[in-house]
Amino acid sequence: MSDMRVDDELAATATAKLIQLQGASTDEAFAALLGCHRAHWWNVKRGRRRPSYALLKRAAAHFPELRLIVIRDWMDAPTKVAS
Repeated sequence: MSDMRVDDELAATATAKLIQLQGASTDEAFAALLGCHRAHWWNVKRGRRRPSYALLKRAAAHFPELRLIVIRDWMDAPTKVAS
């Protein structure tokens, strides 16, 4: 499962939720929570990079509400491909 790709729609939705969840935390502190470097989180946050499946998996371990976003997106995947 670690080779799963995150599409544009999921990347945008998950990133928006992560930004909301970051709240008043610094980029450095939030990146540490996500298990990545501050620069990587900054690039994801600014839309320069997509969050990887691994990053979303680590984030979901801390934020159960993110799990719902990811599961809902992946449950719709066959519908997106078929249409």
